[in-house]
Amino acid sequence: EASLAEFVSSAQCEEKESDKNVVSFVEFQTARLSSDVAETLAQSLENLEKRQARIEEREESMSVAVRHMHARLLQLQGDAKTIARRLEKALFIRQQIRKASRWRGKKAKIVYGIPE
Repeated sequence: EASLAEFVSSAQCEEKESDKNVVSFVEFQTARLSSDVAETLAQSLENLEKRQARIEEREESMSVAVRHMHARLLQLQGDAKTIARRLEKALFIRQQIRKASRWRGKKAKIVYGIPE
């Protein structure tokens, strides 16, 4: 019985050592995985920040381009209004000249006795 007790005691000690080794191994692997995950996450975040910065740069350049286009369109709109007013004025003057020349023509025919 003494040898059986020693064997059981020895087996229990070996089991405790084995459990300690398993726990130690699991803790080490967990720490390593945590470190790997943290590194991967940090790289992913860094890449995401770079991408976000590029997007913001492009957004800013597009915004500047849109502002320039808007200003140019407003300038063209003003130019178009000016041209339209000038054309309307020219048309009005042409109509007035035609009216005046018809009136003068009729007046001249009446004054000089020319039948219509």
